Amino acid sequence: MARGNSFIEEIKNFMTTGNSVYTAVGVIIGAALQNVSDSLVSNIIMPIVNTVLNGAGVKNKFIALAPGVFSTLSEAESAGVEIIDYGNLIGTAIYFCLLAVIVYAIIKAMNKVPGKSQNKQHGQGVGMD
Repeated sequence: MARGNSFIEEIKNFMTTGNSVYTAVGVIIGAALQNVSDSLVSNIIMPIVNTVLNGAGVKNKFIALAPGVFSTLSEAESAGVEIIDYGNLIGTAIYFCLLAVIVYAIIKAMNKVPGKSQNKQHGQGVGMD
């Protein structure tokens, strides 16, 4: 029974160390940031892109790999035609670039918070100046 208690104590010690707590907080903040980024892309960026493309949008960009005329992606999918959905790739690339800019801006802002030098002395600085 003593071995079981030591195992539980080890888990408890692991869960209360700084690194695992920081990781958990990072995952939670990352999930929240994903929701904000999704909304920003869906509700602000993509409508602008669609307007620039004269309403065509990127979601409906595809190449059908079979003969036939399909005006929409869902029409081609319903017909069972193999497609290259390059509009999805473009949308995902836009999302990735936007997310990279947001993360970069957050890290830059974190580095401007007072007390930054104190964290870097202990090896916990974010690492971007």
